[in-house]
Amino acid sequence: MVARPASPKSTSAILLNITQTMLRFCFYILLSTAPCTTFADFLDTLEFKHGIAFFEDLKYPANYTHKEYLNPDAPKGGELVLVRHAGTAITR
Repeated sequence: MVARPASPKSTSAILLNITQTMLRFCFYILLSTAPCTTFADFLDTLEFKHGIAFFEDLKYPANYTHKEYLNPDAPKGGELVLVRHAGTAITR
């Protein structure tokens, strides 16, 4: 006998799998927020800051004036020349 490859899932089986996955996801969300009686209570448990940092604390305070790699005393003004194509320059 020759072994036949497994047939792909039917469309109804795929839809059933997706539906079950979504129901599980909704169930987990409900379980994770169960201790909070309302959405306002949930928001009270969060700590809001003035920025986002994924791995460490925020680098700059809420009222910083410039980033550390910028010089606030740098000379202002001047002329910027942008080259569009060879031989053509735009001066602003």
